[in-house]
Amino acid sequence: MNFFSNIIPKEDWGPYNNSYKKLSYKNIFFICMFCLAIVLIFIKLSSSSHYVWSWKKFSEFVILKTDEGIYKPGVLISGLIVTFKVSIWSLVFALFIGFSFGISCAHKKTAFVIPIRIYVNIMRNTPPLITLFLMYFFVNTLLSISDIIFTLQKLPQGAQSIISCFFAPICEIDRMIAALITIALYEGAYITEIVKSGIESVDAGQKEASASLGLTKSKTMRLIIFPQALSIMLPALIGQSFSVFKDSALASLISLPELTFQSLESMAVSRMPFEVWITTASLYLSLGVFFIVLSKSLIPKKLTKQ
Repeated sequence: MNFFSNIIPKEDWGPYNNSYKKLSYKNIFFICMFCLAIVLIFIKLSSSSHYVWSWKKFSEFVILKTDEGIYKPGVLISGLIVTFKVSIWSLVFALFIGFSFGISCAHKKTAFVIPIRIYVNIMRNTPPLITLFLMYFFVNTLLSISDIIFTLQKLPQGAQSIISCFFAPICEIDRMIAALITIALYEGAYITEIVKSGIESVDAGQKEASASLGLTKSKTMRLIIFPQALSIMLPALIGQSFSVFKDSALASLISLPELTFQSLESMAVSRMPFEVWITTASLYLSLGVFFIVLSKSLIPKKLTKQ
């Protein structure tokens, strides 16, 4: 049970902390029942539809072995790498948007916050798929992405390799930018509300006490208000950050070769739908668990104790 306690530490169970051992046995029971259900589903599929499982053949889509005996990432691992790039860049810009707008409109009711409120309401009430198509078909034209791609193609091969490694191949820049802007704007709207609510939840007396001590507004926000608000908004921020990785699957609809797109291609070629989607779900789950554990290790202990 150490694995699960790393994801949800014992001290985070709140009122269930005293019954941790009892709940652990329940967890074991439900995990066993879940595994049993999976086995029964596999047996049912194999017996009723005469489906032939071909995991050994399908492994080439995950890890490819060349004729020289060298192992290379298969199409699914390549798609996972693209998913990672889209998610990381989108998360960086979403956090920048969310924190900038959230701090700017907290405790403010002036005309300055009206554009921010309009942006938040539009993005939260518009399906991200519609936004993605708008970005891909209209914004790319307005930003002259084709001219940017033409310019980048004139760069030396080394520079193009660096861009491809850290961002995207030159031929996929337009789709990458459309997916990045869409996910960043969509998630940034939710992060804006999280940051705004976190700051406004700090007691007003903290601000008044800081003013009585002669602290400026910027120092009050940086030294007094924001550290307290961060401990409040951190769980919601972590959950919203995980949504970025799941929402990156939308990029498959504009043919960006991320994990979902490569899974569709692999299913069409191999005609092994169960192996494809079980592996795809496992890769998404592994990526999510990795970032859960990573985020827990990066959070300062003094914040988790508050």
